[in-house]
Amino acid sequence: GPGETRMASRLFVEPDGRVGLLDAISSRLVWFDAAGMPEAGDGHLRLNPDGSGATLTYDARRCAGGYVAAFAVLDMKAGARAFDVALARVPDDGSAAAIIHRVRDRAMSAGGPLADEADSYNFVYNAWDADRAGNVFLAPDRDRPRVVVLPAGGGAPSEFPLVTGRRDRTAA
Repeated sequence: GPGETRMASRLFVEPDGRVGLLDAISSRLVWFDAAGMPEAGDGHLRLNPDGSGATLTYDARRCAGGYVAAFAVLDMKAGARAFDVALARVPDDGSAAAIIHRVRDRAMSAGGPLADEADSYNFVYNAWDADRAGNVFLAPDRDRPRVVVLPAGGGAPSEFPLVTGRRDRTAA
């Protein structure tokens, strides 16, 4: 019914007091008014207007002209268990999203236990953000501390290192 979700993954709070809730499984946006009542006309965050292209929506950020969203995308060329993570700009007008970054999701693609814990690192869970202008910031590598900036207007990405102290790993 109205306001139901299967796997809530992100809240959006608008200046007018409305609250949006992203359902990762259905990629549906459910909006509530300032009194907490569901609004009519839920939207969806999709790679393509017809709903094709993504298995689920991990997460999203609100920005000028729409959203930046992280999708799980089945790679049909690589086989039945090959998934990619794609960051895409999703316009408010319902047109097709534009993928701005795409990498293999090694953990989701494994189909079994992982041989290396590094393969479980997936930046979409906690190592990316977007500002209100739509610039995207991500830390794509676990073992290479840096931030990559994908500019809102397109163009070449830039990056800067994160200065961190060395942490020696212990034997298993």
